[in-house]
Amino acid sequence: MTAPVRDLRTIAAAFHGTVLEDHPVEEGIGGTVIVDEVDPGRLLEARPPRDRL
Repeated sequence: MTAPVRDLRTIAAAFHGTVLEDHPVEEGIGGTVIVDEVDPGRLLEARPPRDRL
């Protein structure tokens, strides 16, 4: 099952104002979402607040 492009855009829009803004968002295996090019040293900072999801 593939995620509609608009859903991926909605997910990407939820990252606005966070360190994940402007990172590529793709669909992974089994409908998972992959956010690419995240600096491993900023993973905790990159985690979006729950109310944005």
